[in-house]
Amino acid sequence: MNLSLVMLFAAFILSLTSACSDSTINGGNEPGPGESTAQPSISKQPESMSVCVGDDVTFRSDAVGEPAPTVQWQEDSGAGYADMTGRQTTTLSLSAVTKPMDGNRYRAVYRNDNGETTTVEVSLTVFSSPSILDHPEDRLVTQSSSATFQAQALSAIPMSVTWQRDANDSNGWQDIPGRTSATLVVNNVTLAMDLYRFRAIFTNSCGLTITSTATLSVQ
Repeated sequence: MNLSLVMLFAAFILSLTSACSDSTINGGNEPGPGESTAQPSISKQPESMSVCVGDDVTFRSDAVGEPAPTVQWQEDSGAGYADMTGRQTTTLSLSAVTKPMDGNRYRAVYRNDNGETTTVEVSLTVFSSPSILDHPEDRLVTQSSSATFQAQALSAIPMSVTWQRDANDSNGWQDIPGRTSATLVVNNVTLAMDLYRFRAIFTNSCGLTITSTATLSVQ
């Protein structure tokens, strides 16, 4: 056989063997030109938020991957996670949140052809203005004695209290200086204070709540 033909045949067999070996090593799944095996990777995690009733709130997240991933926000309001209709951007904005949304959890799921990745779970805490537990009651006292009014409110965040008085004149309701506890004691009551009205205002960072009015009667 011609020597050149033998060498050419040997080279062909060697290249064929090398190709088969490479295919076996790579499992036959080596990406072609322009292809990628990068599933989504979270580049920004959302954070839990605390707001007041009626506020707007925004959760933000982001991810990278090739091809560019899509995103779907999910909400768990107590029955497990479910997709949120139309919430398919990296920013989830909720308008005018309500008290029933307190404790809801959220997460974003990023997907592409190579898989999916889920962000951490975050929670929404919704605070409200103070809730009145006890309203002050009317008092009937004699002159020169004292009258005590009490009120109580509940708040999940720090609150303050201010007492007000309406002396039945053109000034209307006025703050009583220095009266910032849940109990108001009016000393040395006079006949001129007959039918004065009193109320308490409880305030926190979400707003204020006013008690009902209590009337002072003096004999």
